[in-house]
Amino acid sequence: MKSSIETSIPALFNQGFEAHTAGRLEEAEAIYLRVLQQAPRHADAHNLLGCIFGQTGKLESAARHLRRSIEIDGSIAEFHCNLGETYRALGRSHDAVACFQHALRMKPDMTESHNNLGIAFQDLCRIDEALHHYRRAVELRPDYVEARWNRALCLLLAGRYLDGFKEYEWRWQAKSLPPIRELYRDPSWNGEPLKPGGLLMLHSEQGMGDSLQFARFIPMAAKFGRVMVEIEAPLVPLFRSIPGIEQIIVKGHPIPRFTRHCPFMSLPRAMGIELENLPNETPYLQAPVDQAERWRRFFDAEPGLKVGLTWRGRPEHRNDRHRSMKAEHMAALGGVDGVSFFGIQKDATAEEVAAVRQGGPIQMLSGLDDYGVTAGAVMALDLVITVDTSVAHLAGALGKPVWLLLPYAPDWRWLLDRSDSPWYPTMHIFRQRTGGDWASVVAAVRDRLRTVAADPGQVL
Repeated sequence: MKSSIETSIPALFNQGFEAHTAGRLEEAEAIYLRVLQQAPRHADAHNLLGCIFGQTGKLESAARHLRRSIEIDGSIAEFHCNLGETYRALGRSHDAVACFQHALRMKPDMTESHNNLGIAFQDLCRIDEALHHYRRAVELRPDYVEARWNRALCLLLAGRYLDGFKEYEWRWQAKSLPPIRELYRDPSWNGEPLKPGGLLMLHSEQGMGDSLQFARFIPMAAKFGRVMVEIEAPLVPLFRSIPGIEQIIVKGHPIPRFTRHCPFMSLPRAMGIELENLPNETPYLQAPVDQAERWRRFFDAEPGLKVGLTWRGRPEHRNDRHRSMKAEHMAALGGVDGVSFFGIQKDATAEEVAAVRQGGPIQMLSGLDDYGVTAGAVMALDLVITVDTSVAHLAGALGKPVWLLLPYAPDWRWLLDRSDSPWYPTMHIFRQRTGGDWASVVAAVRDRLRTVAADPGQVL
């Protein structure tokens, strides 16, 4: 006969699993810990406790329990896959690759491991291997939305725009993005001329940086028929300068009837855009005249080369932990003779400002509440130095010199292994050579900035 403790463990574990699947993570965590107090070698409890710690950001604890689950029972492919996901979140991409490969040796048709291995290879900029595993995941499960979206991003990163933007349409089914609104389900536009009097509604969908980047396609779309645009209120002052727009609608306001619609980021697919025919003439946006003049007068009183700094983007961005840097990294630019620094970082905290000022004086600009105001400031600066956020797109679209600081595994739009951008002729890119190494990036920027301060003609 089993003891009462032994018979209680399965029931207790099942209680934890029930709470876990219902999303009551704190309750499930407490129950799994009780299970492990009574049965320290309970592999499933270690595994699921590790998953909870991963979900709640306790990554080192997650890795410890997941490793323990494998030590107890290394025959479960899912255990290796879960540990791989945690290693990837910790920035240990090589270890993540090893885990996913181990899982696939046990279960070659495990679609999640193929997708996750693709992501880990993409983190290492091993694009061909990433595409191989995304393709395998899609072959095994054609409706695997996350794998198809990841494959799209990888194709775009490789510069394969025709295939990439076609596959990118799967984004509307991805859980990490809000689904397309019912209003914009049908009828969609695929690049065909509209009938006389037809009205094409173009609308923003993701971040404002995306809207700034893809605004270049609006005049091209206007050649096919009348165009209205729906955008966020802070973008309205800039979009007024775009030719071909009949009416601008602020998001949240009533939408007039339209003939066809197209999200901004579907425009390249609709118009057959490739790297070779990508429109990149700048400026294609104009700062409001009053704002440009206001900021010109402000900066005229400042000495030397005027440089604007931005060190982070929205924390909600899926890759923000890689693309944004800490303010103290940017402080290393301080002390360059002949340069006046200005913070164009929106919502900078007092701690961030203090950290940046450890390197030298910097004047934080205020009142940057909409992109018309920010555009005026950017136009009056000599140079913008920024991480991958909307300020980079704004400066590029305005045709201003902009130095972009990128993580080792960049967003798709910046491609790989190049210091220029096909999207913005006035952009110069500084890339991490190893993951997380912002120090060497800022050191390279500082060296280049010293040269430019002595000879401003070399800013590009």
